[in-house]
Amino acid sequence: MLYLESFTLPSVAVQEGVLNNMPYVESNVYPFKLFTEDIPSLEFAPVTILYGGNGSGKTTILNLIAQYLELSRSGPYNKTQYFDTFKQLCSAKLAGDDERFRVSIPADSRYIASDDVFSRILKTRRDNEERDLRLHEESRNWRHDIKKVRLNTWEQGGYEQFLAHRSALRHNPASYARSKGVSERVREYSNGENAFLYFTDTIGETGLYLLDEPENSLAPALQLQLAEFLSASLELRTQFIIATHSPLLLSLPGAKVYDLSTTPVQERPWYELENVRLMHDFFMHHHKAFCIDSE
Repeated sequence: MLYLESFTLPSVAVQEGVLNNMPYVESNVYPFKLFTEDIPSLEFAPVTILYGGNGSGKTTILNLIAQYLELSRSGPYNKTQYFDTFKQLCSAKLAGDDERFRVSIPADSRYIASDDVFSRILKTRRDNEERDLRLHEESRNWRHDIKKVRLNTWEQGGYEQFLAHRSALRHNPASYARSKGVSERVREYSNGENAFLYFTDTIGETGLYLLDEPENSLAPALQLQLAEFLSASLELRTQFIIATHSPLLLSLPGAKVYDLSTTPVQERPWYELENVRLMHDFFMHHHKAFCIDSE
């Protein structure tokens, strides 16, 4: 499925013209001056990958697309006072514009970054800590209530104390805490497992999904599982734009890959990319370690 057909960034000349007309310009004008060469209009496929070294602008482009299209994100967007001005210089073309039937971006569309995964991990930990504190408090209340009334009469402490005592008799500390609204402890997974679950839980059957380095925290086996999940999702009504260094994700079948490290930016086969070649050369150099001794 195709929702976003292309996205165009302003030329270097246009950026310089805008900055020159500003009454005051700070030293940090991000995202202005990040791209020192013109980037051609990015034409998208059902799955498009932005590849490049650190600082090449992969995440910035995803941020610009996401904020230009007003996509949802669980965490805050990275912005500066110049960001909106730069964003207004960009342009996007939705699928079907030429036929005067402009598709709409589904509401489920999202921008998903590794920061969002870590935020959920931290939230789970905080929720569990708060739950443990409440469990300790309610367990203490249970011990107090179980001792309130030793005879089946309410005159000793009043009717409310009698009812509290009778309620405590029907519970152990754990069930008493649950009766007071203390939830079950949320299972805590490893960072990698949490990341994988976050992506698979958040990506739906319909939508445009921008994924910023989803391989972070994922072991190779989980990267392969994520690649399989994304490939299967393409059979539905989804479109992906992914920023990644991972050879396992770069090799997604049918993916259009842009190499932001080249001048000018160009589309390249995944197996020609520097990171992939480095991995290939590394394993070829150590190939004897993988050979099984026939003797």
